[in-house]
Amino acid sequence: MVGAPAPAAPGAGTYTVVAGDSLYGISRKTGTAFNTLLSLNGLSSKSVIYPGQALQLSGTGTPSPGTPAPAPTGATYTVVRSPGSPGPAPTGATYTVVRGDTLYGISRKTGTDLNTLLARNGLGLNSLIVPGQVLQVDAGGPAPAPSPILERRTIGASVQGRPIVAYRLGTPGGRVVLVVGSIHGHEQTGETIAQRLRDSTPIPAGIDLWVILSANPDGTAANSRTNANGVNLNRNFTARWEAIDCAAYARSCAGPGGASEPETQALQSFIATIRPTVSVCWHGPDNVVDEALVYGANNKAVLGAYASIAGMRVATVPCSPSGYCTGNATQYSNSNFGGSSFVVELATLGRFGMSDATMDRHIRAVFAAANAG
Repeated sequence: MVGAPAPAAPGAGTYTVVAGDSLYGISRKTGTAFNTLLSLNGLSSKSVIYPGQALQLSGTGTPSPGTPAPAPTGATYTVVRSPGSPGPAPTGATYTVVRGDTLYGISRKTGTDLNTLLARNGLGLNSLIVPGQVLQVDAGGPAPAPSPILERRTIGASVQGRPIVAYRLGTPGGRVVLVVGSIHGHEQTGETIAQRLRDSTPIPAGIDLWVILSANPDGTAANSRTNANGVNLNRNFTARWEAIDCAAYARSCAGPGGASEPETQALQSFIATIRPTVSVCWHGPDNVVDEALVYGANNKAVLGAYASIAGMRVATVPCSPSGYCTGNATQYSNSNFGGSSFVVELATLGRFGMSDATMDRHIRAVFAAANAG
């Protein structure tokens, strides 16, 4: 979904943070140089800001059309809400879109059937919605639950400049669990499950959950297995990286070197920062929980816990010309930081290829694996 800046008065002496704001976005909206904004408020580019927080501005800047403020280096952090704060509420028979909304999430929050929501507003399943857009919904639907998202962190960008975003839910400081919806852009069923998990699933107490819908947004946009450089990102991680002939094995092209791709660099850095106890990376369509031969999950119990709930078997998936997996995201996490990171090969690839009931089983399986880890 495309974000839209909230209105702000350039040159004002202070700015009050609202949900969805980031430091970089505030610098652009108010015409205050990014480094000046940090200095005036004793912040760094990685500081967390909260809705209601008042920030000092330069008071002299005005944004120039088409001239962006200097971009901060590294990741950016956006607090979506403070724990316990209410989420958006529909007004009568309309609903105003806010940052982070999806059509599926809105249908759940307002009690409006998804197909009804689409038809009433002239939308399709892949239609773009933007903050501030008003949608017609069923009157008298249930009050919306607060957004479960605590933090939206941009961890990097793709070759073509698309953001790679991690969403935080649950209990900060609890057992760290990472879910990646897709690394191969054409394997989109996992993205749909990840979106359902992010938008409408209660998170068990004690789990510090991070959800990345797609680690390969260019591949998702193009429905391509590889990134925009033609590299299979799940052969590009530094753990056991091996050169693979890209002309002969285009599906397995590992790139010119380990972590040569910006998407890989972003995910490696993020994994090194949060150090998950359990990670689940969804792929497809082999319909197994993968027991990797090298650098697999350090606690094998997580594999059985997931498989039992999801109704799957545990098996080894060959994933390179040699049969051994090389340069995988899960191998990178397990070999460098311990924990139990593993691949789940879903039965389908398409974005809408799985029933709600089956997606919910996979979500429960994530929590079972987290508890077993």
